[in-house]
Amino acid sequence: MEYSYAELADRLLIYGEAGGSERGAERLYVERFPERHQPSHAIIARIHARHHESGSVQRFVDAGQPFAVRTAEFEEAVLHHVEDNSSTSVRAIASAMGAAPCTV
Repeated sequence: MEYSYAELADRLLIYGEAGGSERGAERLYVERFPERHQPSHAIIARIHARHHESGSVQRFVDAGQPFAVRTAEFEEAVLHHVEDNSSTSVRAIASAMGAAPCTV
């Protein structure tokens, strides 16, 4: 189930209010937001862990492509691809370089 950013943030804040207790946060969330879908203590623990590890409460979907770091060398390689074939597309360059199109 996908949750809104506000719901995820509320769960993390209530986890803090509950002193870091997942079960305490579960109870507080039910009291404060009875109209919302009620998370289990395990969901609250995962939200906290995700925030601790990534700095975000939202999940990142792995598209299967590794992230390419945009370095000067990477940018030079992109420019060489364009010089060699000026009618090429961003997708074709990304595919040839093993990068996501948004990094080209």
